[in-house]
Amino acid sequence: MIPNSSRNRVALVGLYNHRSLPVHIFHSLLEDTGYDVRSYYLRRQYNLQRADPREVAFLADQVAQHNPGLFCVSLTSGHFKLAAEITEAVRDRIPTTVLWGGIHPTVMPEECLQYADAVCRGEGEDALLEMAQAVRDGASYDGIANLWVNRNGTVIRNEPRMLRTDLDSLPWPRFVAPNRIYLDKGGIVDYEPGRDRVTTYDMMTSRGCPHSCSYCCNEFLNLYLRGKGPIIRRRSVDNVMAELREALAMFPNLLLVLMGDDVFSLNVPWLREFAEKYAAKIGLPFVCNLHPNHLDEERMRLLKSAGLRFCVMGIQSGSPSSREQLLNRYTKQADIIRATELVHDYGIRPLYQFIIDNPLESDQQRAETRVLISRLRKPFSIQLFHLTWFPGARITEQALEQGIIQPTDVEHEKESGYKFWNDVLSYLRTPEELYWDCSYFLAAKLPARVVEWLVRQQFYRRHIQFIRWLLRRLPLDYHRHCWLMVNTVFNVLLHRIHFYLDIIRDRQFRYWRRTVTDFLRRDHPPVF
Repeated sequence: MIPNSSRNRVALVGLYNHRSLPVHIFHSLLEDTGYDVRSYYLRRQYNLQRADPREVAFLADQVAQHNPGLFCVSLTSGHFKLAAEITEAVRDRIPTTVLWGGIHPTVMPEECLQYADAVCRGEGEDALLEMAQAVRDGASYDGIANLWVNRNGTVIRNEPRMLRTDLDSLPWPRFVAPNRIYLDKGGIVDYEPGRDRVTTYDMMTSRGCPHSCSYCCNEFLNLYLRGKGPIIRRRSVDNVMAELREALAMFPNLLLVLMGDDVFSLNVPWLREFAEKYAAKIGLPFVCNLHPNHLDEERMRLLKSAGLRFCVMGIQSGSPSSREQLLNRYTKQADIIRATELVHDYGIRPLYQFIIDNPLESDQQRAETRVLISRLRKPFSIQLFHLTWFPGARITEQALEQGIIQPTDVEHEKESGYKFWNDVLSYLRTPEELYWDCSYFLAAKLPARVVEWLVRQQFYRRHIQFIRWLLRRLPLDYHRHCWLMVNTVFNVLLHRIHFYLDIIRDRQFRYWRRTVTDFLRRDHPPVF
């Protein structure tokens, strides 16, 4: 039985991302509506070690001190078991109503209802507000749209609601506001004294993706939410500018804005207005995600004039048959090359992403990826992601049907994200895996003829661990913090200094901030 004193209290938990935009927005929304809310962020985004029982107990103790009537967890598939442990630890300490949300409860609701009283499928702002009100009033939440509810072992399946189209009506995330507790390494991390040392800012200007890649959750979401309104929705430019002005006031030493939209360049009229106002009112370099199908001369010119300095472009495979038949990505080879040429012509520092470890691919298709990387105009950076078998993804279902993987290989069971995400060239990789990993990195640096000759030599296969060791000690052009794509030894050293600025004294920080700012604002392509 939840005591009356707890009914107006809400606790939110975000896992492995101190800057989890959904949780920060939920916090602001509940706070503005009058709830006593606290949010807890367990582990930083790049701390991939699994939280141990002591950390789970510490988090549960923190939540119990708040004693919320509604306890909410936002989770992905890789954190399913951890979310279950946290939920059970909290239930052992206090009586509370448990709501889970995020992509895993959306895709696997009945499994999640073994631990939660309700799960939210799809976007959660309106459903969360209605459930919080029901808990506060002691009313039933069985009929709330978007929620699946476990009522004494019976699952109540409510329909998804219409998608929210007015994104401007949502509050902005407040990363350093009170009642946000950041936890890492078994303790609380205090962000308040570090405002002047925050140099990057995360935000999104839109929701939804027009593509349905077979390995991605967006294919499931696009099907599940069909008929519930437009999938692609965008905030107004003025609303985006207002958030950035507030961010600059909160973090005066910002150097880079990280746009998290799935594809930033979809809407050309919006982009025209954004380019004009961002350059005039904000003026910071920014990074965004681009797609070869949505990039042309005008869009590239607008992005460059606004302040784009770095971009991330998912190519995923250099094989047309692999992209179309396995990944459900319909992008022509010529369009990929044209898009990368545009990026290079405008002096943008690119990071091209590829998926590896796909057992459905043949060696011929992997070789086509190496050839495409060799054809791309240098210099550029590459990032290799291991294919993760997410539940509900089409490629996962295909691999299960063919017996290529077992149910225990699916991410919510295997939890492979704790072991690696994009940490290639690792000594844990097999010689065959390293054969392809190293060839891709070499193709990004060396002429195509040299690479194709090298990978045919016995020396290459026989001494692949030495080649891996050598490549690990050369600048590989991407950085896990703010994606400064640099290529020379000097610039790599400068970049690492930038990353560790949060432990440098204020006077030293200001000196290096000016140095890095001058470097970022230079209008030139990267050097090899």
